[in-house]
Amino acid sequence: MQSIDDVDGYVREEPCRTSVEKEHVLVALRVEVAGRPGILLLDPGYHIARAITVMSDSLYPHTGEIYLLFQFLKLKW
Repeated sequence: MQSIDDVDGYVREEPCRTSVEKEHVLVALRVEVAGRPGILLLDPGYHIARAITVMSDSLYPHTGEIYLLFQFLKLKW
């Protein structure tokens, strides 16, 4: 686990070109579709390898619920 003492500096400073300690990047974009506000979330390399669209009215192109199945999960009935 990584502890960050100076969050503002960590976010704003240019990373070192030879060694980077940032693990991944989350991108959040405000979007408007036909006058309807929403947010597009991109978090490549994390547990969900797809773009997530969250619309304020929950209508298309709202992603909705995502169900993840992991190979190591085994249910016994």
